[in-house]
Amino acid sequence: MITLKSAREIEAMDRAGDFLASIHIGLRDLIKPGVDMWEVEEYVRRRCKEENVLPLQIGVDGSIMDYPYTVCCSLNDEVAHAFPRHYILKEGDLLKVDTVLSEPLDKSVVDVSKLNFDNVEQVKNTLNHILVDWLTHVGHTLLVKYHKK
Repeated sequence: MITLKSAREIEAMDRAGDFLASIHIGLRDLIKPGVDMWEVEEYVRRRCKEENVLPLQIGVDGSIMDYPYTVCCSLNDEVAHAFPRHYILKEGDLLKVDTVLSEPLDKSVVDVSKLNFDNVEQVKNTLNHILVDWLTHVGHTLLVKYHKK
């Protein structure tokens, strides 16, 4: 069943979306080689506090502990929902940031996923190089083993 939203609800969703977009614009400017990944967590936490926005990931029930952070920061080959931590970003690192926010009064929940195609292309090219090197190495190893017999 589809529930139609009122003009007030749509306005609240729009405000929450604008705020989340501003977070991502700030992250785009913040995230670069030499920056500690932990600064992403500090930035989002500070912005939420300044604007009285609730980061909904804090307190999400986990099997071992409740999630204590405002963001998930997945680095390179980590799939999703990894903890932010102290790590100095290097050239070529791929950092995925996920957060879910809510306005406390209107309870509008917003989430966004943005893919940076430059990074995707870079990862694809890196994986292609690794695969070619691996196949060349494996092919050579198999050839040597076969030749020895």
